[in-house]
Amino acid sequence: MTGTTKPKPAPLYEQVKDYILARIANGTWADGARVPSENDLVENLGFSRMTVHRALRELSADGLLSRIPGVGTFVAAPTPRSDLLEIRDNAEDIIARGHRHRACVVRLESVRADLSLATTFELRPGGTSLPFHRRS
Repeated sequence: MTGTTKPKPAPLYEQVKDYILARIANGTWADGARVPSENDLVENLGFSRMTVHRALRELSADGLLSRIPGVGTFVAAPTPRSDLLEIRDNAEDIIARGHRHRACVVRLESVRADLSLATTFELRPGGTSLPFHRRS
């Protein structure tokens, strides 16, 4: 043995996913386009129905395909998403979704930090004033 090993081929369902994703990426199937049925994919690709079904189910769960029982499977239009652990700028997020963002100060005043505010903002009670935005 020479010690060289061949890389393991991707699982069959991953190969089906790659086939579908490649056609979406190259524009063969645009947003909203109908994807061939499970039966057609089984026949054309030569994989089992379970393999094709798993690939379609996973792509659907990832939001890349939309499956309508009795109607068919379609390429899903991309939807803007925010990562759960990513802190993003709200204004940029709103603009990225095609909306307008605006903000205005309704009232700006300095207040003495009572016990509640001091605790919230980690200040000494009474001795420190801070800018405070309050809606009237």
